[in-house]
Amino acid sequence: TIVGARGLRAAQWPFPSRRKSHPYCTCHLVGKLGSKFRTEVQHSTLEPVWNHEGFFGDFVNGDTLMFEVWDCGLVGRNKHLLGRAMLRSKQFYPRGYSGVEWLKLDCAGHGMLA
Repeated sequence: TIVGARGLRAAQWPFPSRRKSHPYCTCHLVGKLGSKFRTEVQHSTLEPVWNHEGFFGDFVNGDTLMFEVWDCGLVGRNKHLLGRAMLRSKQFYPRGYSGVEWLKLDCAGHGMLA
């Protein structure tokens, strides 16, 4: 289950004063094309809650999950990467992820601890 994210950066350039993003999260198995799902977009928030359950029919022990959080941008504009995190199967298989802390997003932006 992709629960949510915290502390995302505002990606609404050229309107950073609005201090919001329209984030969604993708998840894919590293090295397996076509093994991907995504959450719905949460509008105007830096702390989205998705509670999205995804399933991979081709998952095997040893696979790595890649999570990427994106801002969908304004209509007709490009999406923006807000950050990414990886989770190796030994961290969640077979009992699920029991990390007390949220995964830290890499590439979240200078000074951001999303």
